[in-house]
Amino acid sequence: MKTEKQLLWGYINLDGSYLIEPKFNDAYPFYDGLARVKVGFESGYINKDGEYVVTPQYDFASDFHEGLAWVAKDNKYGYLNPKGEVAIELNYTRASDFKDGLAMVQIEDKYGYITPAGTLITEKPFEFLGLFCDGLARAMTDGKTGYINTQGEMVIPQQFDFAADFIEGVAIVAVGDKYGCINPAGEFVIKPEYPSPLALKRTPEYTALVNVPEFVTPSMEDLFHEGLAVKSEGGKCGYVNKEGTFIIPATYTEAEPFCDGLARVRTSTKGKWGYINKTGAYAFKAKFKEARDFHDGIGRVLAEV
Repeated sequence: MKTEKQLLWGYINLDGSYLIEPKFNDAYPFYDGLARVKVGFESGYINKDGEYVVTPQYDFASDFHEGLAWVAKDNKYGYLNPKGEVAIELNYTRASDFKDGLAMVQIEDKYGYITPAGTLITEKPFEFLGLFCDGLARAMTDGKTGYINTQGEMVIPQQFDFAADFIEGVAIVAVGDKYGCINPAGEFVIKPEYPSPLALKRTPEYTALVNVPEFVTPSMEDLFHEGLAVKSEGGKCGYVNKEGTFIIPATYTEAEPFCDGLARVRTSTKGKWGYINKTGAYAFKAKFKEARDFHDGIGRVLAEV
């Protein structure tokens, strides 16, 4: 009986040989030595030998950040360490990545920040909690918002009917239906006397406090990766050096930046993806349905098996 072929993800080396054979329904980059993979609808983690450190069993999962990854099972979220052990029990309604030693979690209909030990930095969660900006995050209880610091201390009391994130040391807040600005000490630097945030932002006082950036078109320098940049000519893509000279002629329908000395390309919209080196020569045969950039010598590819 003929076996129907499948499209599955695997991992390759820079020479195109398989580091890990295609056997996953989805595959992600390695972080902290582990990669998140899916088999069917379940997520787990493998090491660079292709061995399961965590067998696929979770409904949802994240990459590792600061040594922890959130996972979810039956609508409950918690965290694993790189050994695959449950570091923080699956007790949360939602969870997020750790950043600067903290992660925001949802506990039923409330929100809090936890440490890598799973300890809330505040005595209780809040109705709403913002991201940390300039070291302060908005925290709301009973419709009133204040600001906590990264230690969980309420450094600006919950007194505002509206509050925005701090930007360059200034936050827009409202008392009743009037808007003004405070500094990180909670002191008004623009009195609450404007009818809306937009009206406040249009004032000379606000623009003097906050440097509002204009839209900046990316320079050619920003487009270069490993000394070359993708450039279109005549409906095709190639690669130019910093003088604007084509080093690799524009012969590709799609071309991506260089990573680890190789770049992903294909010559038609339905064609196979391959990888070229900086001379424009294929490093190995273009044979992949989908492909991702190399990082630390490992690339992810989707192949028919």
